[in-house]
Amino acid sequence: MNHNKKTVPMIAERKNSLKKIVALTAFDYSFSRLIDTTDI
Repeated sequence: MNHNKKTVPMIAERKNSLKKIVALTAFDYSFSRLIDTTDI
């Protein structure tokens, strides 16, 4: 698992390079644990 901190400049650079940004939202503990096991 890669838990590198993302900063606003990093996100802006990614957006400007036209690369897709993938994000997931978990509203409870069980889903957050599932998301942590993925490569997203």
